[in-house]
Amino acid sequence: MALALPIELALERPLVLMGGKGGVGKTTLATALAIALARAHPCARVRLLSTDPAHSVTDALGDTSVADLGCPNLEIHELDAVSAFVEFRARHKEGVRRIGLRGTFLDDVDLERFLDLSLPGLDELAALKVIAGHLRQGTPADHLIVDTAPTGHTVRLLTLPSLIDGWRAALDSLIAKHRVMSRLYVGRYLPDEADALIAELCDIVKTIRSVLLDRERAVFVPIMAPDPLSLWETQRLLEKLDELGIEVPFVVVNKVTAPGTGCGKCESRVAKEAVWIHRACAHLGRRVKEVAYLPVEPRGATLLQSIGQRLLRGDRLVIDPAPRSSECDRSSDARLGPASLAPVFEAGRIFWVCGKGGVGKTTVACALALWLARQTSSRVLLFSTDPAHSLADALGTPLREEPTPLTDRVDGVEMNPERLLAEFKASYKEEISSFFSALFQTDQVDATLDRKAMESLIDLSPPGLDEIMALSALTQYLRSANYGKLVIDTAPTGHFLRLLELPEVLRSWIRAIFEILLKYKRIFRAPRAQAYLVGLSKSIREIQETLKDARSSVIVPVSIPTMLSVEETGDLLQALKGMGLHATFGVLNHLEIDRSDCDSCMCRRALSLSSIGLYLRLFGDVPLLEFPEQAGPLTGVEQLALLGRSLFGEGRVLVG
Repeated sequence: MALALPIELALERPLVLMGGKGGVGKTTLATALAIALARAHPCARVRLLSTDPAHSVTDALGDTSVADLGCPNLEIHELDAVSAFVEFRARHKEGVRRIGLRGTFLDDVDLERFLDLSLPGLDELAALKVIAGHLRQGTPADHLIVDTAPTGHTVRLLTLPSLIDGWRAALDSLIAKHRVMSRLYVGRYLPDEADALIAELCDIVKTIRSVLLDRERAVFVPIMAPDPLSLWETQRLLEKLDELGIEVPFVVVNKVTAPGTGCGKCESRVAKEAVWIHRACAHLGRRVKEVAYLPVEPRGATLLQSIGQRLLRGDRLVIDPAPRSSECDRSSDARLGPASLAPVFEAGRIFWVCGKGGVGKTTVACALALWLARQTSSRVLLFSTDPAHSLADALGTPLREEPTPLTDRVDGVEMNPERLLAEFKASYKEEISSFFSALFQTDQVDATLDRKAMESLIDLSPPGLDEIMALSALTQYLRSANYGKLVIDTAPTGHFLRLLELPEVLRSWIRAIFEILLKYKRIFRAPRAQAYLVGLSKSIREIQETLKDARSSVIVPVSIPTMLSVEETGDLLQALKGMGLHATFGVLNHLEIDRSDCDSCMCRRALSLSSIGLYLRLFGDVPLLEFPEQAGPLTGVEQLALLGRSLFGEGRVLVG
């Protein structure tokens, strides 16, 4: 039997990907590991790459710049997916144009419609391209640490090579006829820009697969917190990683409360965390490495270096408690009852609960839905747009794509975007195939290559189409009189903002497809696909119009008491403002407000009060609901309903 790989050796592999549920500390641990490796191996090149659209590596460094880290061998790259794709598209625009002209009925005007569309949502492709580039340039001594996006989008990143295979096959089929005709009439085929595009896609897939599946070169380190939602999501992530054949030598359980403080609240927290750590050891099938909860926010090079040493060598962390700030007490004096938000709850039709991963969006969304059901005579729908669904985990009830009753007036829905897109593509291809079969009913005409080319067009649809398809399902509930309120549990910040950007882009893409289908209706027809796209376009417009109605569409950012989370909330609010959207009220979760003689609780209180003060200084015009830290995770409909009454019925509102 093979011996387990020592943890320190696993973390010194050339490629280390760190991922998991939002908010478990991926960025902190990835940055800490990169700094520790750079200092441990001064002659090696160490690179830290963040693929999360809501980057926070720079925030984790605090006031320390990359140049001041004292690690000249360390490079930090926060991926700009849009710029990376613009560069990729610019280089291959001529190749795509040639493929389209050779393999389809489209002319230059038609192709320009697609080539000129701005396509956000290609974070994963851009990330794979950058990772492949780093791996090709590296040496065996180099280390690439990847701080990944939250689970749902990390799984997309890891499965993207298969999707690229589909794109490559689609592009290849579009120029197959040209190759055949060139060899037939010219006697040979000369590769050009079109083949260069296909070759680069092949190279990305080959490089990524060769390294990811090489257990001597790559490992994936899942990170979780000691709570049930994090454990269940980690379990699903491990199943996917095992299916892909990616090495996972151990799991990190982060933010573990230290025992022996003598504080009843802390000891209760320790006991509850121990249950989930034990279950992680029993059910995940991997060794577990614990990393302690810190009494201070893990920011700055010195502290990150210590955390990295703890990961690499098991060194003990000794950190002075944070001082208590009296200034923060004064900033939290102004409080109003939640009754001030009663008009918002009454007028609001659709509530978007958003924020950084791990701040408790799902918990708040569930609590809000159950609370609203007590305030209205109509039913409430709880709907998830996060690819890594956790509504069912939080509620303790399996959910489907059709409304599942949770109480007598609350239903829950978790959509499957991949299934929706797969069914649409299959329907389109079936329609094209049937049309060509009917059109060419003679052995004298072989339309095999033409048919395959037109079938392949749908495989070139922009990433994000599946998410929009799932989101468009909301419109049937918006139109329905059955639901007076809808509560949306969104994906973490970066992907939620991307989702808000996609409707306009995809409406342009749909319009271009539709114009081409009309233009060439005498050559081929796809009435079912056209009808579906028309309906999808209308749904997208409805959602956009609903979002712009500030009275009926309520945006609720959720944050936790860390400078990193509050600052990211500021980035979220600024981005929403740029889209013409505004948050109605916010929730500051996991606050430690009670006074205590326990050093750990005093540190939590100081950080909570500092975060409240920062929130009020940065965006005090957005009313803030204060939600205290609970002794343990809340799951199940009954507990979440009690939470809703506490938070929205009896809690406190802070105003600037």
